[in-house]
Amino acid sequence: MNITSLNCPNCGNPLPKNAISSQPFKCQACGSLLIMTPVEERDHPNVCVKCQTVNSPFQRYCTHCGERLTVDCPICYRTNPVDAETCEGCGVNIQEEILRRQAWHGLKKINDERRKAALAKAEQDEQKNEINRLLADLDEPSRHAFAIFSLCQVGAAAVEPLIETMRADLDPDARYAAARALGMIGDPAAIPAVTAALTDPEPAVRYCAVEALAPLKAESARNEIRKLLKDKYQWVRERAQQTLDELNGR
Repeated sequence: MNITSLNCPNCGNPLPKNAISSQPFKCQACGSLLIMTPVEERDHPNVCVKCQTVNSPFQRYCTHCGERLTVDCPICYRTNPVDAETCEGCGVNIQEEILRRQAWHGLKKINDERRKAALAKAEQDEQKNEINRLLADLDEPSRHAFAIFSLCQVGAAAVEPLIETMRADLDPDARYAAARALGMIGDPAAIPAVTAALTDPEPAVRYCAVEALAPLKAESARNEIRKLLKDKYQWVRERAQQTLDELNGR
């Protein structure tokens, strides 16, 4: 592994790009002796340096090429015979340090997974709060434009909350804005609910629902759309015909 964009912890200057993992090197600016430690350790220390064959931890010679096996000291990285109890360089008990390092990485992996899960949960909660805030803005027509734009940026995660708003919100402003947002997001999962909204008692909701079915490419809704050709309001009838034309590719 080569260093690409690390800086010296002592002086802050860029480190040499040709520095090799686990090998001592000097900072070219201040002369500090440094070692780049791998983030992940080998799962198995008994790997032949000549042919890369993974051997049993009890092997002294490679079963594939016969090369004498070695192990790197986890503290000073000196290469030692695989059966050495203590490092020839720093005197540490190699096997104990390897086990300690493995235990540390095991614990780190568990903590990393917990941290990721906690961050994911926090992001989900934050997104839910943001969606709820935007849905509340749908009650006010003057805020529709930005709220719909923002919900479209959220995408698929906003579909179910928008469907629920379109179905159950008592404010028709929120219902027709939700229908419009669902059409703009374009998730086919919204088609049944948007189709059902064609019978909403509020004409603006029916208009926005039939309008949304065009970008949703709701072929299955043709029969329900045709019923709006007899709607009480001309502008709803015209929008229904336009949607049918768009579905027909006209």
